[in-house]
Amino acid sequence: MKTIEIENVGAIQQLSIPLSPGVTVLSGRNGAGKSTALRAIGALATGEAPELEVRDGVDEDVRGRISGLGALFTVGRRRAEATASPSGKNRGTGELEVRTLRGLNPLELVNPGVSDPERADARRIALLCDLAQVAGGIGVFCDALGNNVKTLASRKTLDATSVPDIAAGLRRDIQTAAREVEERVTRLDGEIAAHLSASGGVDGAEPEVQANHAAEVAAAIRDLDSLRAKGEQARKLGDQAAKSRGDLERARTSYSGPTIEQARAAIAETQATVDRVTDEIQRLQATLADERTALSGLRIQLQAAEAHESNLKRWSDSIAAGETAVSVDAGDLERAEQRVAAAQAAQSEDAVIAEKRKRRREADALTAKRDKASLEATALRELATKCEAVVTDIVNKAGLGLRVRNGRLVHDTARGETLVSDLSFGEGVRLAVEIAAKSFGREEALLVVPQEAFEGLDPKNQRELDAIARECGVAIITARATSGELQAVPYGCSPAIPEVA
Repeated sequence: MKTIEIENVGAIQQLSIPLSPGVTVLSGRNGAGKSTALRAIGALATGEAPELEVRDGVDEDVRGRISGLGALFTVGRRRAEATASPSGKNRGTGELEVRTLRGLNPLELVNPGVSDPERADARRIALLCDLAQVAGGIGVFCDALGNNVKTLASRKTLDATSVPDIAAGLRRDIQTAAREVEERVTRLDGEIAAHLSASGGVDGAEPEVQANHAAEVAAAIRDLDSLRAKGEQARKLGDQAAKSRGDLERARTSYSGPTIEQARAAIAETQATVDRVTDEIQRLQATLADERTALSGLRIQLQAAEAHESNLKRWSDSIAAGETAVSVDAGDLERAEQRVAAAQAAQSEDAVIAEKRKRRREADALTAKRDKASLEATALRELATKCEAVVTDIVNKAGLGLRVRNGRLVHDTARGETLVSDLSFGEGVRLAVEIAAKSFGREEALLVVPQEAFEGLDPKNQRELDAIARECGVAIITARATSGELQAVPYGCSPAIPEVA
């Protein structure tokens, strides 16, 4: 049987502690050295020198000794130190014969001493993470989920040190990011609905008929403008003809001068006279001057007659043009106006349809954004779930069906998925001891239960703890106060130990 030997340490002169599956109780009066023995066992199992002192009253050259588990510690006047083996190591040659779950008190998994269920589970998860030797920090989540989780984590989450706090904070931060994206999806849904309603169900493609309507409107307007211009021209010609009739009538009644024929005849006669008188020019100078004067006056009369005749011809031509001008048919004008109105109505409808198509295209673009945001929100929700999956991988390292769901530690039992906080004492202890057995192998695991924790159990629970440890092949060492001297007693294999009154 494997044993741990303690000599001359604290209040202990000599103590031999047998190691076997089940609970071994260090019993004795207060001050007998029970706590010292538990610390000494932890020193052997972990290789860390505890705060121990050599027993009072021994010679100055005597040192305390703690041996077993393949290691040896000597205790001097000031501190304990490991003695190197021949191989140069702090422990004996070969592997450590018995291993301990450093800092793991199986009863703390059953009852972490926290009244709030969620905080109690956080404590349990932290203990299991310590057992798995997983350091705190966001790094464990970055390794499993990618470095982008850092960009989603709040400062509070980044500053957290325990794995459950980081997981809860990161899950909360990612869910917050997911809600923000989902709110954006909701806003996009509203915008999409508004655009679809405004589009009237039309397709977003541009048809050729819209361009045809625009060309038809332009052609109709050109034809109408041409007809209106012709009508305006006919009206102006008619007005001018009416004015010319008046001018012609007034000219005919008011003109008192000779006619062109009369003026030309007079000129001819006078010219003949000039010709006859030319030969008598010296003699008829005065007559010539008079006749020249008369000739100038007659020429002026000719110009007036010619101007009069030109006006008569112009007015006559105006009258003829007015009489022959073709007026625009009122029916043609009305039909042209109707055509323009119809083409403009079609063009207006095209503008409405074009706006609807524009809104439909905007709705399609927003739908693409909405779908992308929906995928992003789904990915964030899945990422938040994976945060707990990372913790589950850690706490279920022993493969005992432990996992984290919504921040709570659950375990598979015959009743199905059960909160660890709802396990009976026996179920909780069995789970903790099985974790030790799975982690280090049967008959290799050693658990140290603090005295106050063991003494806090009623006899029934103490017996159950011993039975489960035996069944799982795990050695548990604890202590309780009695009235006797210090001794190591296997629980249930000796007469009842009298407790201190």
